[in-house]
Amino acid sequence: MTIERVQKIIAQAGICSRRKAEELILAGRVRINGRIVTELGVKADTEKDKIEVDDKQLQNQKLVYYLLNKPAGTITSAKDEADRPVVFDLVPEKRRLVSAGRLDYNTEGALLLTNDGELVHKLTHPSSRVPKEYEVKVREGLSASQIRVIENGVLLDDGPAEPVSVEKIKATERHAWYHLILHEGRNREVRRIIEAVGGQVIRLRRLSFAGLSIASLPVGEHRPLSIGEILSLYEQAGMVFLDEPKEKKEPRPAPKAESTNRTDRKPASKTRKAPNSGNKPTGKPRRTEDRPAPKGERKPTGKPRRTEDRPAPKGERKPTGKPRRTEDRPAPKGERKPTGKPRHTEDRPAPKGERKPTGKPRRTEDRPAPKGERKPTGKPRRTEDRPAPKGERKPTGKPRRTEDRPAPKGERKPTGKPRRTEDRPAPKGEKKPARPGKSPTHNDKRRIGRKKT
Repeated sequence: MTIERVQKIIAQAGICSRRKAEELILAGRVRINGRIVTELGVKADTEKDKIEVDDKQLQNQKLVYYLLNKPAGTITSAKDEADRPVVFDLVPEKRRLVSAGRLDYNTEGALLLTNDGELVHKLTHPSSRVPKEYEVKVREGLSASQIRVIENGVLLDDGPAEPVSVEKIKATERHAWYHLILHEGRNREVRRIIEAVGGQVIRLRRLSFAGLSIASLPVGEHRPLSIGEILSLYEQAGMVFLDEPKEKKEPRPAPKAESTNRTDRKPASKTRKAPNSGNKPTGKPRRTEDRPAPKGERKPTGKPRRTEDRPAPKGERKPTGKPRRTEDRPAPKGERKPTGKPRHTEDRPAPKGERKPTGKPRRTEDRPAPKGERKPTGKPRRTEDRPAPKGERKPTGKPRRTEDRPAPKGERKPTGKPRRTEDRPAPKGEKKPARPGKSPTHNDKRRIGRKKT
């Protein structure tokens, strides 16, 4: 069921354009089911209603689109008074077709034929600016100034023409070929442009129309358009392509309710199916290392527990429960090292790469710390007999120095010196000790001298 406006139905039937169909309706030349229609906007059903234009019934036609490579010596018209060949005779189509634009009697090239009158009206309207490519042969060619005038726009009898793209293809002594691209659709525009600049057209050929090319289409032949080409034409015309509605599929009947009476059911077959004649059995045997699953079957989820003696096969996930590792049972390569490590001492050094133990034995002179280990904080007291090793800080408590025990070289001399007397004279260079009380006078010295004598 397709309900549309009457003027659109007439245009789609290829009678005329939509605007022309509106004029026919207002003139009272259209009938629907025998009743004359004179108002715009009336809708009709193409499958049920009888539509007549000038007492001729419209038939529900399917839209067709053809591209024709028009030969020279044919006219773009449905009939000719002089009985010359027409382009519609080249397409064996019973439907009434119209052409998108016209080509002269001696002009050849791409020509669109269809029964979609609305699309033809849109494509041929000047506002659509559909591109058209031509190949023109000019006697003696065109000069550079003539080409420049054409590219800037030529003044014609019906007004200035739009700028045209001109490209020279080839040339000989007598003529030259040019490639032109136009976006207007005036009558005999290419010939009039060439003649306006003083040229003479010998041959004219339209290479493409709205993107439809005749490069692989022989002269006088036609071909139907693909769905992509039709969509491109509708897009350039600013229209939306509506494909014919598809037949509605009948709803599927609801499944019959299953009988609850067990006596109505068919008895089950007592014969069993062959092992390879149907679906695979749902209950599969448990797979182990000795009974691997066949190729393509899902691997069993329940895997045997793996240990050192029973390693997991290649590709199987490693077991989560690993045995405890010690020095005698090192972990295999790639397995995480055990967190619980044995305590290491001097006699049991830690293996290379393992963190050194935090609890170290106390170091003494007899048990020096190994190289790189921090020196012990508690050092033994150093004396003369037990000098400090090189590099160790000297002891703060030094022994008292006397005459018999001189201080070693470099050590500060003791401040407390022994008392000097007559029997123990001071060594040379040492300051004489002061007597208690007053210092000796001159009389005392004389008295001492008399006693000696």
